[in-house]
Amino acid sequence: MIYNTAIEMGPGDADVAAKVRSGLRRIEQSFHTALAEAQAAGELAAEKKPLALARHLTNSLSGLRVMTTVFDDRPTVDDIVNATLAALD
Repeated sequence: MIYNTAIEMGPGDADVAAKVRSGLRRIEQSFHTALAEAQAAGELAAEKKPLALARHLTNSLSGLRVMTTVFDDRPTVDDIVNATLAALD
């Protein structure tokens, strides 16, 4: 729902935009925490940037929500997910 709200109401309503930003930052922060922990445990390469990856994953998640609305075939969605996850290698 946050993605629809961002597109439909965010541009014209500063309060809505602020709430959407806050929600997206919470998602980003969750990814960031998990990635930083993975890096500390040696599960994510040292040269990777957890914050940049968190932002990439947050953006990819929003795009994936749109794509799964438009495309109902599994191969398309699998390609998107696999390309997104490749950034973690």
